[in-house]
Amino acid sequence: MKSFSEFLGVTARIEALHRALQGGQFVHALLFLGPEGSGKRSIAELCALTLHCVSEDSARPCGCCAGCRAVLEHEHPDDLVLEARGVDDVRELLDTLSLKAFSSRARTVRIPRADALTPQAQNALLKTLEEPVANTFFLLGASDASAVLPTVRSRSQLFRMPVVSEIDIHRLLTERGVSGERLETALHLSGGVVGRALSLADDDRVLACRAQAIGLLSGTVERLRALREIEAAKMDVDTVLRILEALLHSALKDPASRHWASARLTPQEKIAALRAVEIGRRRLTSYVMASTVLTEVADHLG
Repeated sequence: MKSFSEFLGVTARIEALHRALQGGQFVHALLFLGPEGSGKRSIAELCALTLHCVSEDSARPCGCCAGCRAVLEHEHPDDLVLEARGVDDVRELLDTLSLKAFSSRARTVRIPRADALTPQAQNALLKTLEEPVANTFFLLGASDASAVLPTVRSRSQLFRMPVVSEIDIHRLLTERGVSGERLETALHLSGGVVGRALSLADDDRVLACRAQAIGLLSGTVERLRALREIEAAKMDVDTVLRILEALLHSALKDPASRHWASARLTPQEKIAALRAVEIGRRRLTSYVMASTVLTEVADHLG
């Protein structure tokens, strides 16, 4: 079981949240905001553990008592987890909340993907959020804040998950035996999100994307070969472009960089290539064909 202090880049906000939980001053609804892999599920589980922990020890949650074990094993009758998205699922949840709790201590409702709930489902939650039942605590999570209705956001206390420094992520990955290009790529693409860094470090497809990104930065023959390989292997073009972006940034910061870009492109050409990559990534979100975007970016690579 992870503890509050084990979150990388622990901030004053996380420490304050833990103190509020232990002191019985927890708000009735908390909305954790952050990208996938930022720890929203983990911190919501820790909150539930703290509220259901029956240990007399001041360092709650203990992870060992009957309350903690029941939460960890998904068997606590007063720790409700909603993974579904529809309005009927929310109404069923609310029917359960209308019944007497099994324990007088607390009841927790975890909705890890509140942003995936339909608008009708979110609206069904509103009355309960407006008029909270005593000792009932909602722990909501969202990667896309704009997908959560303003009325739901306004009735919850927002908690933005902290961005973790490159130094902390680098240390975590090296402690797990990650090194070389795998380490460098995961670090560049993580965006300060620990879960994303761990996933990238374990994904061989990312290394394949890196190889083709370097191919795009190479001579004409290698660039054409990379374009064919990316299309033939159905690689994720956004990942290729993000790696390309990281390589170009690295080459700009370090003129002695070993990347192909630093040897073949002038600083002005690197900046122009970066602009092309940024435009290309935006065009991908506008449903422009990936092959078209790649060709346009490649044209700016000499």
